[in-house]
Amino acid sequence: MCENERQMFCKKLTDELKLFKLEKMYLSMEEIYHSAFEIDAMLRIYELMVEKAETMDLCLVRKLIYLPELLKCFYQVWLRTEDSSTEELEAALETYLAQIGKKGGDVNEKTGIIERDFS
Repeated sequence: MCENERQMFCKKLTDELKLFKLEKMYLSMEEIYHSAFEIDAMLRIYELMVEKAETMDLCLVRKLIYLPELLKCFYQVWLRTEDSSTEELEAALETYLAQIGKKGGDVNEKTGIIERDFS
């Protein structure tokens, strides 16, 4: 059962990334150029989350499956960090995942703040 949930989580991330890419396909070349940082960050966040899914606590995986627009949410959290290195991105995601794991709830896409507890 737990592998099935991990697969569901990875599929959720994959679907979100596909939707993100689809949205970007309709932009002009100039808009795509101006979105380069966001596109790169979203791809890196996706890759890190899929990798982390293999070892992530199953309770956290279950919570994350039901949170809307995770990639966009993590990107908003990432924008608030001062350093843009991959190590800093991974550390920011770890901190945020720990918060979600403790509190649970919906995450505001714009602020990245957990809005309600569903424990």
